[in-house]
Amino acid sequence: MKKIFYIFIFLFTFTGKIYSGTYSDNLAQCMINNISDTDNRILTNWMASVMIQHPQIEITMSPEDREYFYRSAATLLEDLLTIRCKEETIIALTFESDDAFANAFEILGIVSMETLIAHPDVIQASEELIDYIDLEKFTNIFD
Repeated sequence: MKKIFYIFIFLFTFTGKIYSGTYSDNLAQCMINNISDTDNRILTNWMASVMIQHPQIEITMSPEDREYFYRSAATLLEDLLTIRCKEETIIALTFESDDAFANAFEILGIVSMETLIAHPDVIQASEELIDYIDLEKFTNIFD
């Protein structure tokens, strides 16, 4: 299961190098501590709607659905930054500029993705890949 976890983290997290300061860490921690399961669902649905925009992904979504996920995520983030974590937002912006947002959102995204991929249905679905692999091909790789 840990291998699957690391594969998903590699595949679904942002690829830029993250520098996280104390204040953006505090903001991220506040956001993590103040999201519900419903909030997490909103965030992961938005992330999925963003990822399927990549031209190599052959999954479609209606413009109406995409707009719904974007609006829901925007409302959630507005609430997190201006109400639930207002003090942490002010401090992070004061001492670390707007980079604090990117750092905090990246951490929040990672935590949300961890929650998503830890679900038993997702684990089972990811393990089903082995059913499509010809394991005999691996027996000869060390010959």
